[in-house]
Amino acid sequence: IVASPWSPPGWMKEIDSPYCLLGCVLCQLKDEYQQAWALYFSKFLASYAAEGITIWGVTVQNEPGACPTLYEGMHLDAQSEANFVKHYLGPQLSRDHPAVKIIAYDHNKNDVVEWAQ
Repeated sequence: IVASPWSPPGWMKEIDSPYCLLGCVLCQLKDEYQQAWALYFSKFLASYAAEGITIWGVTVQNEPGACPTLYEGMHLDAQSEANFVKHYLGPQLSRDHPAVKIIAYDHNKNDVVEWAQ
């Protein structure tokens, strides 16, 4: 199983909404909630494991390049995703769930080269 979040709660984002109603810039995770969001991933994985369900990997964000206005989502550019993984999600999962893989850029293939750079 690969798990992929659609959005953190609205109050964790700059826009204070689950939707990206004012564009991409404000539809990003607030800096002060980076560690909490990483811990949420860990608790999610632990909860599933407690029920006997093994999660092979997680993506950082479903469609990180999107800024949805009609459904929950969060915008991440390549640098923001890399920083979140390097400083928060990677260390958290390395400690708590070292076998779980982290997959970057869960989106359409048209921008994958840019993200890989």
